Amino acid sequence: MSNNNTEAVLKSLESLYLEGNMAGALELSVKENNQFSPGHLYYNLGTIYAKTGDYAQGRYYMERAFKEGFDLPKVAHNLEIIKSNLTVRELGEAGGVFGSTFSYMLGVAPAYYTGLSLMLAILVLLLVRLKFFKKISLIVLFLLLSLAPLGFSKFYLSKMDFGIALEEIKIYEGPSNIYSSIGALNPGQKIIVGQKDKDWVFIKYPESFRGWVAGKKLGLF
Repeated sequence: MSNNNTEAVLKSLESLYLEGNMAGALELSVKENNQFSPGHLYYNLGTIYAKTGDYAQGRYYMERAFKEGFDLPKVAHNLEIIKSNLTVRELGEAGGVFGSTFSYMLGVAPAYYTGLSLMLAILVLLLVRLKFFKKISLIVLFLLLSLAPLGFSKFYLSKMDFGIALEEIKIYEGPSNIYSSIGALNPGQKIIVGQKDKDWVFIKYPESFRGWVAGKKLGLF
């Protein structure tokens, strides 16, 4: 992608934002999507949908930008604004200490876990140089522990499938609308996806929403 072309597109987008022409901004973002990194594109789309009042779509794209690690402070700030306009439950809500901790860990961008492991490894090596550790077994143990955040991100978080309800979605006892409806997801609700059965998706978490929903009404990532 050309930096000059990208700057020109960004200036055009800014003008459209100021004019309040969100339809034009959306059309331009999609048309010129190759001018942006995936995270930047998702951020633009999330911003546009949020400005039109479609906060569910806005959250979907902003969550994807967050997962990509794009401009994390700005994306995290915008996500909080979007969520304040939604009637949803966070993943760890009403889940006690474990639920709150789990929710917090899910809210940390993968890039931060990599950075944390690197800092911990550097700290361990510094302590080794200062002769704080004298046994090789302790050095190895603490080096392995320093890799725990990276391992959590690479081997656990990266294997999770998430979804955002793009509209109100009925929850059923089984993978079909012939089953009894047992609840509903509000637009913008974030879930962790479990097993899939054709076009149906099982909600693994939050536990209070466990059941089956139509996958076509979810933004999956």
